[in-house]
Amino acid sequence: THYPTSLDTSRAITDQEAYADRGGPITVHVPAFVREAIEETAIQARTSEFVDQSSGVSVRLTIALLENVISSAERRGLLLGQQRVTARIAELFGAVGAVTGKIELVFEGEREGPAAVAERILGQGVQAVFQRYCPAPYDAMKAPEGAEADDAYKPIVDWFTEGNAIVVEDQGEDDGRLLVVPELAELARTYLGTDGRLADGELPAACELVLEGLHQASLLSKDRSPDGIVYGDMLKRMFAGFED
Repeated sequence: THYPTSLDTSRAITDQEAYADRGGPITVHVPAFVREAIEETAIQARTSEFVDQSSGVSVRLTIALLENVISSAERRGLLLGQQRVTARIAELFGAVGAVTGKIELVFEGEREGPAAVAERILGQGVQAVFQRYCPAPYDAMKAPEGAEADDAYKPIVDWFTEGNAIVVEDQGEDDGRLLVVPELAELARTYLGTDGRLADGELPAACELVLEGLHQASLLSKDRSPDGIVYGDMLKRMFAGFED
């Protein structure tokens, strides 16, 4: 039971063992898609070329990751004076230490660096959830010649191509900055909600998952800044790298 191969079994063990129901002043809601991303992180780690598979990746990783995400959300609630908060994808990436402390790396992984490997695995976990619920980003390119291609992500990607960027803070307030991206909120509600609706507080986390999914599909760039995670135009980032 330490090394479950199915998402459902892993989630059941994590829910049983994690310190999640704390009875404190802050109530933390973890959306279903965030929970799936947590479990998928361990599943992705079990196939990673950078992880020593002879040592295994146990469910202790998902337990630690869930506990860290909840703690980060609790901290945000205390800082903002909120009694109920919703865990977000940014907090998932803020819990890198929960991954690095629960896996052993092979030589190539050590050379990449534990934090870099952990962030890569977290991204793959989010990508797996994105692929499960959202349209494939490149399907529109495969449409037959002459057929009208329905690219759900074009308004989003075009907005970033115009030079815009979004900063996602793991400890920031759930403001409306993500809602300025055309069609992002509507797409998140459609594919990550139930009957086109998300529970209260889930929209920022759902939008973040879509942005990360587009980054994993190489359609958006992603950088770290003192303010948080910055999503922007991939081509601009590439050309900037050439100039450097």
